Amino acid sequence: MIFLKMLARIIPANSIILIFICINPTGASKSFSASEDSTSVDTLIFEKSSLSILPIIFYSPQTKLAAGVLPTYIFRSSPESRPSSVMFPTYYTINKQISISIQPQVYYKNGEYRLSGSMYYQKWPDLFYGLGNATSADDEEEYTTRSTGGSMDFQRCFGSSLYFGVVGELSHSILVEIESEGLLAGGDISGAETGTVSGAGVSISWDSRDNIFFPQNGSYHVASAAFFGSVLGGDYFFNRFIIDLRKYAAFDSNKIVAFQAYGSFTDGDPPFGKMPRLGGIIRGYYPLRYIDRSLLAFQVEYRLHPLWRRFGVAGFAGAGAVADGLSNLRPNDFKFAAGVGIRYLFIPTEKLDIRFDIGFGEESSEIYFNIGEAF
Repeated sequence: MIFLKMLARIIPANSIILIFICINPTGASKSFSASEDSTSVDTLIFEKSSLSILPIIFYSPQTKLAAGVLPTYIFRSSPESRPSSVMFPTYYTINKQISISIQPQVYYKNGEYRLSGSMYYQKWPDLFYGLGNATSADDEEEYTTRSTGGSMDFQRCFGSSLYFGVVGELSHSILVEIESEGLLAGGDISGAETGTVSGAGVSISWDSRDNIFFPQNGSYHVASAAFFGSVLGGDYFFNRFIIDLRKYAAFDSNKIVAFQAYGSFTDGDPPFGKMPRLGGIIRGYYPLRYIDRSLLAFQVEYRLHPLWRRFGVAGFAGAGAVADGLSNLRPNDFKFAAGVGIRYLFIPTEKLDIRFDIGFGEESSEIYFNIGEAF
C-alpha cells in the first residue's frame, strides 16, 4: 500500500522543502491496451512498467540540510491485474543521519494474491512529548533511533473484493541519543532501551475501490490483529488491533469525497515507538504528538481533481484522541485539525498524484509532501 503508515508522509516534521524536481516516467516501459468492453478496474490504458524518480532537498531543525530521492516503480503482471508498486525512499543529512526503506505492494495471479509491507534501516532524529492526550509542547525532547526492521501483510482474494491473510513484523531499535534530563532517560517509558519487537497475526480486508491510487468510488476496509512476545523472539509483550474503514464517493467526474474512520488499540507493554499516534493519522500534528495505547480518529477530504490540466486541490478536516485504554477515550479529549492541499498528476495512466498539504492542528501546523493520497 503506497501509504504505508509512516504515517503518510515522506518528509520529516517541521521541514522546509527547498527544492523538488519531478522526473516523469521515462520511455523504458511497455504498454497494454484494453478493449472497450473491458471490466478491469483502475485504468483502460495499461503501462506494463514505469520508473519515476522524485529528488528532494529539505531542511528541518532536527536534520539540518538533507537530501533524498523517492524512486517509484509501477508494473503489472497482466493487463487484467491491478498495478503493483515498489517505492524506495532514501534520505541523508549533513548530520550523517540516514533513512532507507523499500515499500512494496504487489498483486500477482491477476490480483488473486496481494503482498504489501516495508523493510527499512534508519538512524534518524525525532521528538518525544510523553504519553497521553494532555501532554504539553513544552515537554518536547529530541532523541535519535537506529533501527532495522520490516513488516508484511500477505493476503489472498476470495471473490471479487474480500481478502484474508497473515501479517508479521520484526524490528530492532537502539536509542543512540537522548536528552540526559528527559523522560526517555528516566527509565519509565517502555521502548527507551535497546529492544526487539516481533509479532504475527491475521488480517481481513474488503477492497472495492475503482482505482487504488486515486479512488473515486468504492470502499477499502481493513481489520487486523497481531500478537507480540518472546515466542517469536521479541522483548515486548503486547497485542495490537487495527480497524481502518474508508469510503469514496464521486459527485462528478472531478469531485470526490473520501471518508476514513480509524482505530488502533494495544494492550500489554508496547514500546512507545509502536503505540498508536494521533499525528500519524490526522494531518496538522507532529507524527509522535499524542501517543498512547489506544487511538480513535476520523477524517474527511474533498478532492477537486483535475482543476486545471494536471493540477487539483483538496480540503480536509479530522479529529482524534488517544488514551491509555479504549474505555478511557472521551469526546472532550478529541483534537481537531483542518487543512488544504495541491495535487499534481504525476503518472496520468495510473492516476498517481504528488501531494502537497498543509494541516493546522489546535496549536500546531505541519507540511506534508508525498506521492499518493493520504487515504
